[in-house]
Amino acid sequence: MHHLSYRAWCVFLKEKSREPVLSPVFLDIINIIAVTTFGVMHHEGFTYGQAFWMTMCSTVVSFLTNITLIVDLVRTPNFSKSGK
Repeated sequence: MHHLSYRAWCVFLKEKSREPVLSPVFLDIINIIAVTTFGVMHHEGFTYGQAFWMTMCSTVVSFLTNITLIVDLVRTPNFSKSGK
């Protein structure tokens, strides 16, 4: 999954309607379900590998970043006209 930088998100949000903004959150939710399912189904008393923890951290950071950007979109008056 490709993650956009903050500047790219701002450009994306200014040019698009609010509907596509929720798309990354849905992708994060699918990823959270997949990681949680794997973590529960494959927990047989051993320590998870580095790839699992990197995926877990990436999912958490991506989800928090997307939520923060959506909150910024909602709280900033005239978001489409602010900044350059």
